[in-house]
Amino acid sequence: MSSAIQAALMGAGLCVTMLTAAAAEMLPPALDLLRDAAGRPIVSAEGWEKRRPEILAKILREAYGFVPSPPESISFIGHPDSVCSASPPPTP
Repeated sequence: MSSAIQAALMGAGLCVTMLTAAAAEMLPPALDLLRDAAGRPIVSAEGWEKRRPEILAKILREAYGFVPSPPESISFIGHPDSVCSASPPPTP
């Protein structure tokens, strides 16, 4: 991007970030919205209806990370003299 274009955008109140080649290599590849997970182009409404959940899943995974399924059961085991006991500490 030329410095004149960058100055015009900044003058319009837009923040412009320039990436170095090294920083750009660390970014994940851009999501191609019009290709399915196998790389085939989306050419029909039916294809798009199948693609939408793929896009949503990818965005949720990238934005929020992996969410594990809930455990089957949870139990808490503690010692009565534990620091985390529910009773108040003894008064001196």
